[in-house]
Amino acid sequence: MSVNISLDDKAVKALMNAYPKRIKKSSRTAINKTASFVEFTIKKRTARGVGINGGFTPYAKSTRKSRSNRGRQVGVVDLFDTGKMMGSMITQPKNPFLALVTFAGTFQKRKAMWHHKGLGNLPDRPFFDISSAEKPLVASVFIKEFKRRMAR
Repeated sequence: MSVNISLDDKAVKALMNAYPKRIKKSSRTAINKTASFVEFTIKKRTARGVGINGGFTPYAKSTRKSRSNRGRQVGVVDLFDTGKMMGSMITQPKNPFLALVTFAGTFQKRKAMWHHKGLGNLPDRPFFDISSAEKPLVASVFIKEFKRRMAR
């Protein structure tokens, strides 16, 4: 399970022919910064107990009891129990125009998919994507960094 960030802009392609090395380097830096922003945004939003479409389904009674016995908070569903899943979220640059936000390790990827899609006994709690409200912010991070790098 991963979030793909790829931006396709006609103006960028036209510049590619004029300044290929500079654009490639600027784009690589901008897409990496954008992927890190997406990772941070997902973690911050999820820690507040908010998914892509709003709040998460509350914990079941048995889960609340188990979490309470272990000293964990039970009020906000933040998908954070031991910290291993959210701590394993990483960014992987693939090329100057593509970066992935994913999880390190098969088990953590599987766990995230269980939460996101509601597999097994879990309710679906979609968290691993950017919302429509966050998309302009993500695009602005890329554009701002790309322009800053090109102006050098």
